[in-house]
Parts: sequence; C-alpha cells; structure tokens
Amino acid sequence: MVDNPNPEDRLHLRTLPGKDSKVRGKFCNGTPVRILEQQREWNHVLVGTELTGRMMTRYLAVGEAGDSVICAWLSLVSSDPSKPVPVYAEPNKKTLPQETLKDEYGGWEVIGVYGNDWYLVLLDSGYAGRQWGRENCAPGEEG
Repeated sequence: MVDNPNPEDRLHLRTLPGKDSKVRGKFCNGTPVRILEQQREWNHVLVGTELTGRMMTRYLAVGEAGDSVICAWLSLVSSDPSKPVPVYAEPNKKTLPQETLKDEYGGWEVIGVYGNDWYLVLLDSGYAGRQWGRENCAPGEEG
C-alpha cells in the first residue's frame, strides 16, 4: 500500500530504480500495490493488473501496516455526464481506448496522476485525460 508521510504528496512509480528514471505515474496514499520483487531501496511493483515499475521501499506499507494508511484518493466527476470517458492503457490518445466510463455513479476513484494531462483511475489502472472531468475533493478530504 502506498504510504507517504505527507498524504497530499504522491509516490512516483518509475520505470527503473533511481530518482532519475522515467515516471510512469504518481500515486495517492492508499493505492494498493503488489510487490513483485522486494529490494533494499526500490521495490518492483504492480499497480492494477498491468502497470509495473519501481517504488521507493520506505513509502510502502506492507501487510498489517497497510491497515493504518490514510487513503487520499481523489474523486473524478465528469465535466459532461452525457459523454462516456475513454480510458487508455497508456497515457496517449494514439491508441484505442481499452474501455469507456459512464458517469452513472457520480464519479470514479483517482489513484494517481501522470504529468499534467492524465488521471490514473481505479479500474485496471487505466489513464483518463484530465479534460474529461474535474476533481471532486482535495487530497485527504472525504467526498
């Protein structure tokens, strides 16, 4: 489980161990991750069903320690509920969406962000463009 001492901050998922490695996304506190390979400073992790990378070990709560993590997910509300939101496997619009979301339940859980243009939504950790919606609450707030 992502466990950042500052719940408003996001934990980087990187392609390789090291702070200079490319960022695949920044994840909110409470995001579940599966540790594929445990190492001293950087763990190889899986987010959702397909998104893998490296996260700093000191910002992950393992086992029962994850029960005390304060979740800081955001809620994404559609800017136009009449239009479905395309969700992509990777943060680009050059591929076909892997699925579309309809705003039937008043929004979706956002577990992280990628750059300035993409939300990572809690499904199979797909990417939805930020132009499709707005955040419903600030990190750490209930909503």
